[in-house]
Amino acid sequence: MFIRHSEAEGLLATGSDNWQVYHELKPQENEKIFNKYYNSIFKDTELKEYLNRKNITDLTFVGMQVEFCIDTSVKVGFEYGYKITIVEDAISTFDNIHLSADQILSFYKEKIWRNRFAQLRTTKEILAIN
Repeated sequence: MFIRHSEAEGLLATGSDNWQVYHELKPQENEKIFNKYYNSIFKDTELKEYLNRKNITDLTFVGMQVEFCIDTSVKVGFEYGYKITIVEDAISTFDNIHLSADQILSFYKEKIWRNRFAQLRTTKEILAIN
């Protein structure tokens, strides 16, 4: 599944080049794309209903932006009872005026998510499991 942030205008305006799923990750015909308009992948997306219909109980997160979409979605997913895994070397963010991207990533991984809301695994660990 792919979750794509959508906006009426701006950097991620629906239909713009920036809004498209990255070409190297092009979804297959049978893979679902959900458009979201809020930080949470669950708010007004029908994702939860889809997951329920498919009996999906485990979610694995990759992508960005750590302090917005990923953090909100991890916590909401946790509240809904999903088992959450974050691929820690496949998430990202940007520097801001207060912290570097590396500081933000470290803070969320070590102080917020690990062994609280989610398990963290590297890409190598995930591939070895599957």
